[in-house]
Amino acid sequence: MPTASPQKPAATQSPRAAFGRRWLTVGLVCSLGFHAAAMYALTRVEISRLLPRGPLADVEASTLLSLSMPPAAPPMVQPQPEPEPEPEPQPAEEPPTPEPAEAIVIAPAHESPAPPPPPTPAAPPPPPSLPAQPKLAAPAPPQALTASFAGVRSERAASIVYVLDASGAMTTSLHMVKQELLRSIARLDASQRFQIVVYRAPPGAEQVQTETLDGASGLLPATDAAKMRAAAWLAGINPSGRSDPAEGLRRALAFSPDLVFLLTRSIQRSGPDAQWGRGNAATLDDLDRLNPRSMITGRRATVIKPLQFLDPDPSGLLPAIAEAHGDGPGSYRVVRLEQLASPQ
Repeated sequence: MPTASPQKPAATQSPRAAFGRRWLTVGLVCSLGFHAAAMYALTRVEISRLLPRGPLADVEASTLLSLSMPPAAPPMVQPQPEPEPEPEPQPAEEPPTPEPAEAIVIAPAHESPAPPPPPTPAAPPPPPSLPAQPKLAAPAPPQALTASFAGVRSERAASIVYVLDASGAMTTSLHMVKQELLRSIARLDASQRFQIVVYRAPPGAEQVQTETLDGASGLLPATDAAKMRAAAWLAGINPSGRSDPAEGLRRALAFSPDLVFLLTRSIQRSGPDAQWGRGNAATLDDLDRLNPRSMITGRRATVIKPLQFLDPDPSGLLPAIAEAHGDGPGSYRVVRLEQLASPQ
């Protein structure tokens, strides 16, 4: 086993060797110091970056980190950071009110020249005159409602009453008179109204009696049904008794018709002064009271047209009634048998 060579005593070392050892020691110490300082600086910077801002920022790094030169220094222990206190809740801040954006006006690259003023329009020519409009014809008045009997006509006849003498004097002519009466009714329009009054004084009766179609107390519309009822009713009327038209006219005027056709044959004869009833004057006075003239128009409400069959009236009563209550010449007429038989 080899033995260690004996060390040379210190006295025997040369000055150059001692000088070299001193410089080597100084260099080693300087190197360690330099590296220690660099490590310290780096460590301080790293700790400062990692530690939170706040109260720990003012703590000296020397209190947080101990550095020693190896190998004598103990291992470096990095201090744990203190727990950060929870921040106190702050009141919610209202969002700032946005300021209105300023309108951005983009100026044109170059200003266009102003348009020239529009030319002044010339005055419009006057409108052409329109041709004269033709005058419209006035609407035709509604067709007048008329009525006629054996050629005797009336132009104002919205309502008609036929006063029929059914006394014994009508024995030879009543059948033809009834046929003409039905023809007159057949010509009526449905908008017209009518009624039939039959008068006579039956044998043994002192007063003249009257009858009406359907026993009605008013006018009937001129419908087909009413016309058929009139034909059936007239078929049962037979002549008998005495004649006096005054009562028949009184009953007819109670209906206030436009027109009355008085249909009679003869008069009651009593000597040379033949007359009906109470005489002409009394009969005319009664009719004037029942059918007076209007003080405004001078017309009577009802036109009365007496028709005498076969023979004229020798008393003059019927022509007097036609003159006072008719609508002009032709209101009184004597009707012959041939005129009743011929169509009208």
